[in-house]
Parts: sequence; structure tokens; C-alpha cells
Amino acid sequence: MERIEALVNFLGCKIEDLKEGYREEVFKTKDYKEYLVLTDDEADREFYEYEENNIKDLGLDLFTDWAKDYIIENCIDTDWFDMCMREDYESYCSDIETEKSRFSKYENRLQEEMEHANCKTKEDYVEYLCDGYNNSVEWFKESFGNEELKNVINNNNLLDTDKVVEYIKEEDGRGILAGWDGIENEEGEYFIYRLN
Repeated sequence: MERIEALVNFLGCKIEDLKEGYREEVFKTKDYKEYLVLTDDEADREFYEYEENNIKDLGLDLFTDWAKDYIIENCIDTDWFDMCMREDYESYCSDIETEKSRFSKYENRLQEEMEHANCKTKEDYVEYLCDGYNNSVEWFKESFGNEELKNVINNNNLLDTDKVVEYIKEEDGRGILAGWDGIENEEGEYFIYRLN
């Protein structure tokens, strides 16, 4: 009853002017406008489910370039990329270890590059190469491109959905639940969203 009273207060109408909608949190007016009326916790759950489904369906394509950059930097499990970068540089070092050096004083190209980088061991040189980037996601993006980055994130489930949804909420609020106008209205302890 409190839910419908909040909507009555918000709309400035009478209880008789409202009908129940397709679920208990939705109400219709006489002129067929639908409103979703939720508590704060319900709105958070509804918002989370909505955004989680969008993220599952669209992945990073859901976001603007600016938002993608933020999400890549702050909401992605980087362990996969760290391992990939390390393995790639280890493979690179193994490849150049068999190549002849350009200068006769070195046994192979790996020794030549290690000397120029001031590294004593192959492991030190791999570490040196990895340290050349702020983070492994940046390295992967630069090495393989945006499309492959998105594919890896989506295919390996590397996105922290909780962090992403929290970021969206902080940036845009929960107004997306109001399909009609994108506005979240507060009435007492309830949040009201116009659906159509």
C-alpha cells in the first residue's frame, strides 16, 4: 500500500486513478502511463540486472570510448594479460637467442639486447621488457588492437561486472530504469520511474 501511496503523492492523483500493472511494482494511470515504483534496494537490484544483461549481450561495445578506457584501466582482471605479456616476451627472447648478433662481440642477439638494457639474465630482460608498459592491458591493446582486446575480455570473462555496474551508477545514476524519460524520481522511501 505504501508503494501506491508514494505514486499517488508523486502524481497528485487518487488511488482510484491507478491500476496494477504487469507486476506488483508497476502501476498504470487512466491514460495508460506505466510507472515502476521501487525501494532503494529494489532499484539497485533492478539496475544491476539490467546493466549485467547489457554487458553480457554487448560487452565493451556498450560503452563510449572514454568509458571503455576507464573500464579497461579499472574493472578488468589483468592476470590473463600479465601472463600473456610475459609469455610473449619469453618467446621473443627465445627466438632472438638463436639469432646471430649484428656485432661480433655478442654470441647472439639476446645477449646484445640484454647488454644494452643492462640486464644480466634472460629473466631480468623479460622483466625489463614487461616494465616498458604501464600495464599489460595497454601492451595487449597496442600489440593486437582494440577488437582482439574486446574479444579476449569477453571470451575469457575478464570484466568485473560489479565494478562496471557501480561505475555506471556513479556516472549516470539509475535513470535508465525509466524507459520513457530517463529520470529517477524520489518520493519518500520510494523511487519512481516512468516506463512508457
